[in-house]
Amino acid sequence: MSKKQILLKNEKVEYKIRQSVRARCLRITIYPTGELTATLPRGMNFEKLENFLQQRADWILRKMKL
Repeated sequence: MSKKQILLKNEKVEYKIRQSVRARCLRITIYPTGELTATLPRGMNFEKLENFLQQRADWILRKMKL
């Protein structure tokens, strides 16, 4: 697992990346601790992941603040 940061709506968000052989689609998980994990299928590029996170920025930020 590797850690990265992304800028969502002018807020820096740190997230972990997991690559999975079993995963068929991209998935994001926000744990009660506020930790964000992105699971992506093996072979998917990171540009798709960053676009996915940008598209769901409002939801991510709202859930992380709960």
